[in-house]
Amino acid sequence: MEQAVLIATTGNPGDDGALALDYRTDPSDPRVVGSDFWTDAALCRWRVVAPSFSGFVASLGL
Repeated sequence: MEQAVLIATTGNPGDDGALALDYRTDPSDPRVVGSDFWTDAALCRWRVVAPSFSGFVASLGL
């Protein structure tokens, strides 16, 4: 948790979706992870959305 920054959450209560930057992989270009509450309702897993923030931004066309 000390090496992650939350960057987005869902706007609807109960949707339980979040995106975070995970700096453990690369301090200058962290990977992007998303919360997964749906695979196993008993716990939250963080799934890799993009291996790097720069790749994430490129995939969005920004």
